Amino acid sequence: MQGSLLSLTPLIQVSMDIEHVRSRFIKHFDGKTGNIYASPGRINLIGEHTDYNGGFVFPGAVDKGIMAEVRPNGTDTVMCYSIDLKDRVEFKVTDPEGPHTSWAKYIYGIVQEMRKLGVDVKGFNTAFSGDVPLGAGMSSSAALESCFAFALNDLFGDNKIAKWDMVLAGQATEHNYVGVKCGIMDQFASVFGKENLNNVKIVSSSNVVTSNFSSTDSNFEKDRKDIIDLYEKFKKYFLFYYSKI
Repeated sequence: MQGSLLSLTPLIQVSMDIEHVRSRFIKHFDGKTGNIYASPGRINLIGEHTDYNGGFVFPGAVDKGIMAEVRPNGTDTVMCYSIDLKDRVEFKVTDPEGPHTSWAKYIYGIVQEMRKLGVDVKGFNTAFSGDVPLGAGMSSSAALESCFAFALNDLFGDNKIAKWDMVLAGQATEHNYVGVKCGIMDQFASVFGKENLNNVKIVSSSNVVTSNFSSTDSNFEKDRKDIIDLYEKFKKYFLFYYSKI
């Protein structure tokens, strides 16, 4: 599937220019194209820093995010180029320490966490860019984690890793490699965000409300069941997450 455009977060389309990313990938590597992946950032109407305390949160994915071109390179080395920062970092997949450059730690962390989930990650080339404003509280880091989790799951994992495990891999990246003891709201919104969901009642992360929820999607009951199922899977992480660190 090399050279294809993949949309593995299909319900949120980011607004970035594919050719902008592709042209840099071709320039900085061997001239061959790879696969394109993208994941969105998020906004949050209420609930900053309350997702791990049982408080109310109301995040939503946006049309700004991270886009990456990725191609396996047949080695054990990951070669990364940040288009926006004009910076290049390389590291071995099995490097026990990882890179010192701050942005590269997110990619390194996802590599390690996906390996823990049984994905046989090999070396790859990647160039990536984002239009999420840095430092604006729109979760560019979660978008970066989600983007590469989708990419590695597809290229090396036969898409066997469930989305909720990729969410937790993003959170573990923040905890174990970046040093940010975050909850899972940002990664959850990036991975599971959907367009055209209306009339969603605000819920507490210690309580799930199943009424007053409707969707423009005709599969309303499936959407409702998915929310309940996801809550049951994640509720132990919503509350007292510090005990999990």
